[in-house]
Amino acid sequence: FPKRFQQRHRDKYITDSLGECEEMITHLMYVRDVYSEYVIPESTQILIDEYERSMSQVNSLSKSWKQYHKNKK
Repeated sequence: FPKRFQQRHRDKYITDSLGECEEMITHLMYVRDVYSEYVIPESTQILIDEYERSMSQVNSLSKSWKQYHKNKK
């Protein structure tokens, strides 16, 4: 029973993680552009870069998992 739903849940968590990263990047860009007198633009860019790096890592993890399960069969 659990194995049938494992891939679907894994894909959902990956998709949710990527969506959350994109949402946070959007919020950081908004803060940087609208409230530029209150924040240091370079610091928000550092955070945006970190979230983009996280997205790349999540994508790599997703591809690795798919390849692993493909080879396991």
